[in-house]
Amino acid sequence: TDATSVIFRVLSTKVTAGGTVVTAEAAPGRRFQLASRAEVGQGTWVNVGAPVTASGETVQFTDPASKETARFYRVQQVP
Repeated sequence: TDATSVIFRVLSTKVTAGGTVVTAEAAPGRRFQLASRAEVGQGTWVNVGAPVTASGETVQFTDPASKETARFYRVQQVP
């Protein structure tokens, strides 16, 4: 993982009873925000939950609202 990257790659998504779990690349000790939207090329990115501080090379988020619909995700490093 390039710790200087602004956008980190989503590695996997898994739909569970509690929502969609999104795992992404991370840099330890840095904060990351998950965002989603319904259309791949249009629409506004909406933050999902609060930023998470990574403790390792990956970070996980849960989107509780996405169990029934398709979503597109991105993860960004935040201050």
